[in-house]
Amino acid sequence: MKIVINNCHGGFGLSDEAIERYIDLRGLCLYKDVNSTWKISSYYTVPVAEFEEAHQQDKKTGDYVKSNALCWSEYDIERNDPLLIQVVEEMGENVNTRFSELKVVEIPDDVAWHIQEYDGLEWIAENHRTWS
Repeated sequence: MKIVINNCHGGFGLSDEAIERYIDLRGLCLYKDVNSTWKISSYYTVPVAEFEEAHQQDKKTGDYVKSNALCWSEYDIERNDPLLIQVVEEMGENVNTRFSELKVVEIPDDVAWHIQEYDGLEWIAENHRTWS
């Protein structure tokens, strides 16, 4: 089984180019908005104006459930998603952000696994039982 991890301190993240490739492969219809100050892209399941309207309504109540439900994030992608693996393998270093260095790790198919990390540097660990 192949799994994507981040191989440097900083944390998992996909470049805009990699996100757009994943979106294309997955066949998703998402809307991109770029924060002009921070140059950070956000992706929504509805047009940006519709998201902004929901966000303004949520501000009034202090409950951001509606607007949060309209957001899409690469952090929600399963790390063993075949399309994510394809994007990482296809794009090489172009898949990374300035804080990430993604790598595909292969483990036996029958291993129950999870991702552990320290300061954004990740590794695959086999599940086991613990008590305290």
